[in-house]
Amino acid sequence: MQNALFANWRAAKTTPDGASPDLAKDTRPKLDRLTQQLVSALARVEPIRHGDDCPLRFADSIARWKHLTR
Repeated sequence: MQNALFANWRAAKTTPDGASPDLAKDTRPKLDRLTQQLVSALARVEPIRHGDDCPLRFADSIARWKHLTR
C-alpha cells in the first residue's frame, strides 16, 4: 500500500497534503497500542484456535468477510 501511494504521488508529481506526522511521537505509539491489542486478541482466542473445528470456522469467517467487502 505504501509503495502504491508513493507511486501515485510520483506519477502526479505531488506530495500528500498537510504536515508529515511525527513518527516517534504519533505513529510509533499508535503502532505499539495496536500490537498490544492484537497480541491480547490472539491470546483470548487461543482455545478456539486449537479446536477441531478451527479450520472450518476460519474458512466460514473468511467467506463472510469476502461477502461483506465486495
